Amino acid sequence: MTINIRSSTFPMWTQMEAPTPDRPYWHETEDGARHHLVDVLAGLHPDVATQIRSMHTQAIAQMVEASMAATDARDFKRARALAHSAARLCEETIGLWPPSAVAPR
Repeated sequence: MTINIRSSTFPMWTQMEAPTPDRPYWHETEDGARHHLVDVLAGLHPDVATQIRSMHTQAIAQMVEASMAATDARDFKRARALAHSAARLCEETIGLWPPSAVAPR
């Protein structure tokens, strides 16, 4: 799921991609730059913010479903990683896990 946004945080139109099980964080489509939900939502028109919140919620649900499927397949390492990613996305909704908390890979 992608969306084009423009705000005080992103002064030029920026295409953002919602989190997925393979990339469990908001990121720019063009260069893959990683962003926190709070930064993505900052300064947006309320209608656009509502749309992004919906995309965020759907991304969390996809990760939970993928975690359960991994558990069924007995891939417990992936199941735990996906559950943890879903939990982090839930915590981003209240401002936890800022970009400074993410260790570079």
